[in-house]
Amino acid sequence: MRKLITLLFILALFCGCESRLDKAIPQSSLAGAISDIDVNLSGQGEIADQQECANKSGWCWAPKDWTLLNADAFVPFDIKREQIKPTSLAILKKLAEKYPKCTTININLAPDKEMAEILFLVGRLEYRDNKITIHYGIPSDKEMEEHNAQVGKLYPLSKDCGKIFCEPDYDKMEKNDDPRLSRPDLNTYTLYKRILIIEDDIKMHRQIKESYKFSSPKEYYIALSNKISKKINLPTKDIEYALRFMHDYYGWMGYGKGEESINVPL
Repeated sequence: MRKLITLLFILALFCGCESRLDKAIPQSSLAGAISDIDVNLSGQGEIADQQECANKSGWCWAPKDWTLLNADAFVPFDIKREQIKPTSLAILKKLAEKYPKCTTININLAPDKEMAEILFLVGRLEYRDNKITIHYGIPSDKEMEEHNAQVGKLYPLSKDCGKIFCEPDYDKMEKNDDPRLSRPDLNTYTLYKRILIIEDDIKMHRQIKESYKFSSPKEYYIALSNKISKKINLPTKDIEYALRFMHDYYGWMGYGKGEESINVPL
C-alpha cells in the first residue's frame, strides 16, 4: 500500500494534478508558518450520517463524515502579525487533506485554551463557499507605532448626535490615555490574561451592567476594575490598564485588525 501511494504521488506530480487548495495556497505562501501546533477539533456532518453517541447528549458524527470542521489552534502568545497568514493557511491545508469531505473549515488562532474559551484570538480563518478569509486579531508593528503616537495627545469628544453621525466637539477636549501597545512578555501576558478571565466570569454571571449602559467607556472600566479588584490583589488602576491593553491588543473573535481574502479556483 505504501508503494502504491508513493507511485500515485509521483504520477500526480508529473500530471500537474494539484488540488484546488494547492492552487490557492502555493508553498511559497507558507513561508514563516509556525510548526508543531496543538489543535483541538470538533465537527459536524450530514444529517444522514448522524450517530447516537454514548454518554453524550444529542448527536455526533465520525470524523470521516465531517463536512464542517471547527479548530482551535494554539500559537505563541507573542506571535507576530505576519505569521498569522502562513500559519493559518498551513493548518487549513493539513486539515483539508485529512478531512476531505469538509467544505467549511473555521480555524481560531489563540495563545492557549483559556483565551480560546473567552474568544480573545490572535487571528481567525474561515474557509467556505470556495473562499478563504483571514481575520487579523492583533496589530502589526506599524499599527502599534501609529497607536502609540496618539497616546497622550488631546482629542475632541463627540457632540450629542443623531443615529447616523456624531460630530466632534472641539470645545471639549480629552487626553488620550490608552495603554501603549507592544508584544507582551510572558509575565505581562500571564497576569493580564488572568484579569481578562476574571472579567469574562463577571460578565458571564451578570455581576455588572452592560458597557453601553455606562455614560462613557472610562466609567465602565472603572466599575469593572473595582469588581475585579475584589478577586485579585492589584490596584484598580493597574487592572484598568491591563483590561484596556488586552482589549486593544487581542481581538475578540479575531475581529478589528483587518482581513484578507483568497478565492479558491473551481
